[in-house]
Amino acid sequence: MGRKRVKIPDACKAMGVAVTTTFEMMRRCGAQLVLP
Repeated sequence: MGRKRVKIPDACKAMGVAVTTTFEMMRRCGAQLVLP
């Protein structure tokens, strides 16, 4: 249907929010993936 898809970096730029990757966000939050 004629909707235009908005890319995440474009939306962040328009809102003045920093763009980050999933792994960068996990590093900043201190999240750890522990394998058994």
